[in-house]
Amino acid sequence: MIPRHLRKAPLSLILSSPWARFQLTQSALGASLGFTALAIWKYPGGTQWAPTAPGHDFWHNFLCDLLRNPSISGAPNPQGARFALFGFFALLLALGSLYSLTPSLLALRPRLGRQLSTLGIASCVLLSAVPLTPSNHSASLHALAVLGGGVPALLAFAGLIGALAVDPGISKTLRVHSLLLLVGTCVALAEFAREALLHQPGLAWLPALNRVLWLMLLPWILLVTATGYRRAVLLLAHRAKLRQRG
Repeated sequence: MIPRHLRKAPLSLILSSPWARFQLTQSALGASLGFTALAIWKYPGGTQWAPTAPGHDFWHNFLCDLLRNPSISGAPNPQGARFALFGFFALLLALGSLYSLTPSLLALRPRLGRQLSTLGIASCVLLSAVPLTPSNHSASLHALAVLGGGVPALLAFAGLIGALAVDPGISKTLRVHSLLLLVGTCVALAEFAREALLHQPGLAWLPALNRVLWLMLLPWILLVTATGYRRAVLLLAHRAKLRQRG
């Protein structure tokens, strides 16, 4: 439901409002989860360590494996790969929406908020190359897409988490969640870079870490966006009061 103060506003104002961006984040996360679940259901089989294994292995398949057509086992995977593509883009849309609220989230540090917003949105654009370059088509291009988008994404992510860690208005639970997510992401990206650049064999625990980070990322995006939305509403209300006094 559209908030009362926006019901008579122009459509452009409604679409650019913090409320609309929060709704977009929730919808994009739901779509990402749904499409990824369908991709998992449709995946024919195969992991890096067991190419002939049937079906999807939650702890031994990378999320990127879902983008492959054919699958690692060699079986056709046109529908599953399409679902995975939609799920990946929906997740990037949710992340981009989160970063669009970063200036409101870091209202006391406006310059940092704007810088992280720009860097975060740019990293989402760069990461969109990942699902378009599945590893079975070109392993080198896929690695380049992951690292090319992953490094700026990590910088934006680390900057935001660092700002949240010293923010007294952020709960201890969200701080710990954020720090664990950052550490895990650093480990995963470093290991992926080692494998890609040095052509080393992959470690068996990396897909499990990949999946744990995904499960942690979804609620983190929702919680941080909700915090940014609440702060944006308070900031708008404060500005409205100042205009009335003036």
